[in-house]
Amino acid sequence: MEYFIILIVAMVLLAKLTQLHRPPREKLLVTLRARGREAGLRVELVSDPLAGAGVAPAVRYLLPWPLNFDTGAGFTPWSLVREARRGKETPWVGWRWADAPAPEGVCAGLEGILAGLPSDVGVVQCDRSGLSIYWGEQGGQDSVAKLVEGLNNLRNRYIKQ
Repeated sequence: MEYFIILIVAMVLLAKLTQLHRPPREKLLVTLRARGREAGLRVELVSDPLAGAGVAPAVRYLLPWPLNFDTGAGFTPWSLVREARRGKETPWVGWRWADAPAPEGVCAGLEGILAGLPSDVGVVQCDRSGLSIYWGEQGGQDSVAKLVEGLNNLRNRYIKQ
């Protein structure tokens, strides 16, 4: 009887230890999101803009506007969606405007920024909270560096206007 109780306790402890082990994919996601936060991005789980409101979660990497940036009356939010069938045409292959296009001064440099992003970026968005990228989080830490570089380049285009 004592051996049986010891066996049960050992099995319970073993089960708890296996729950503590993180799968490799989860470890990668934790690392990628930490790198994004270290670079000044907010990493958020939000509704996927491609799937509709409240349907599927998506990961958004957001670069907030500087405190002195004016998102007042003249500011126009926009979204670029990759591989979408709906929306307005853009000059960039595979991308469409989900709503109003970006200002001309920003559009001038978008081609290079879009080309430098990881291939699993689904949406590039600009709104009053900042510039954001919806990313499938495939790839490694170099992909996070590409996101940060792209968002910073885009923000610099806005600030120079």
